[in-house]
Amino acid sequence: MSGKDIVAKIKPYRQRQILGVNLWDDITTKIMDPNASISSTILPARIKIPIQLSAREVPFFDPININYEQNEQNSNTIVYDDYKYKAKIIEVQKIVPSLRLLKEIILALLVKRMQKKYNNFRQFSL
Repeated sequence: MSGKDIVAKIKPYRQRQILGVNLWDDITTKIMDPNASISSTILPARIKIPIQLSAREVPFFDPININYEQNEQNSNTIVYDDYKYKAKIIEVQKIVPSLRLLKEIILALLVKRMQKKYNNFRQFSL
């Protein structure tokens, strides 16, 4: 490292007293005399070991087409919704019927719109 690099990158740590006095003295001594011995402990360079994680299988969960058995199975499941550091607990059993109702409302609106658009078709269903 050049003297400019040491002043720019290492000296601020000395001023904040992160580097000890002994270590700072060893750094300046090594810059002035590369063959001088130092008293600080020198740790080996860190080695980064690449870790390959196995692929996870995430099952697809469609809350609209859930059947009664799955609803009973998941009735004790709790979903945590963190919003602004406050945990809100929502029971899955209460969510599923409201999603079914929402699905029925959306389908009814689509059918009405399609019936208006295509007046020729008396019965139109999805």
